[in-house]
Amino acid sequence: MTAKQYFDAYAQVAIKAGERFNINPAVILAVSSYETNYGDSFSATNDKNFFGLSASSYYNPEFWNGSDKRKTSDSAGFYRVYSSVQNSFYDFAWLISTASRYKNAYNQSYNLTAFADEFVKSGYFTGNQENYKSALLSRSKVFLDYLKDISAIGTPNNSKMAFAYIIGLLGLGLVIKKKNS
Repeated sequence: MTAKQYFDAYAQVAIKAGERFNINPAVILAVSSYETNYGDSFSATNDKNFFGLSASSYYNPEFWNGSDKRKTSDSAGFYRVYSSVQNSFYDFAWLISTASRYKNAYNQSYNLTAFADEFVKSGYFTGNQENYKSALLSRSKVFLDYLKDISAIGTPNNSKMAFAYIIGLLGLGLVIKKKNS
């Protein structure tokens, strides 16, 4: 899947999660696209797990029931299996907005560079940190451009939050104002 195809398939679920938890959907899409290789991973296609979330004890039963999981061959042990793609996106947004280790990243989701820096520092990803940070930043920028496009032309189910992002663009489009709650 290309970045544009991924955006077309998952933008609405990311926007809904962003609206519910006040997180920039461009960063939600960036993380999920990286974790799933643009939706092509086994976890995404079979488990509806778009974020590589393991079956830890920290979860919200509204989005994951705590028992549907799949054994892995890596150090994570078990990965969560979701009933819907939307629940996967909600669970990630809930996790980022509530877990203390992600607080700084969460507070910077509307500043793409600062979010990438803080998210890497949080320990979410355990591989090559510089490559991950670079990928998050470049993908966030691409998805932000696509969000600008849907806001400009309008789409069915177009989100008022996506429109608010466009109104709030500053400078080169890397920093957007945080939506007032």
